[in-house]
Amino acid sequence: NGNAITSSSPANAMATNPTTTNDEITAAAEGDHQAQGSGERWVLFQMNIELDSGDPQTITVHNGDVASEVSSQFCKSKNLSDDFIPLLTGAIQQQIDAYMLSKKQ
Repeated sequence: NGNAITSSSPANAMATNPTTTNDEITAAAEGDHQAQGSGERWVLFQMNIELDSGDPQTITVHNGDVASEVSSQFCKSKNLSDDFIPLLTGAIQQQIDAYMLSKKQ
């Protein structure tokens, strides 16, 4: 289909830097107690993705999201090969893990 995701780093072949800073993650983690009882899903972070077409896309990851499901849905919605799912899953999971680690501190 000609679509692919590009990055300047081979190790991070799918995603560019997320738009959430560590301070924002910490601030979100500190505010978690306010949102947990509400049943609302809140945004953990947004990740910018650039497709081969040059079309920038943003993946928004919410509390409770599963990295493999988010990446699978994104790839299907953009008609990307399933080959990208594991790479994107890894990038998303890395950010989820960083968020969870920041909550424990």
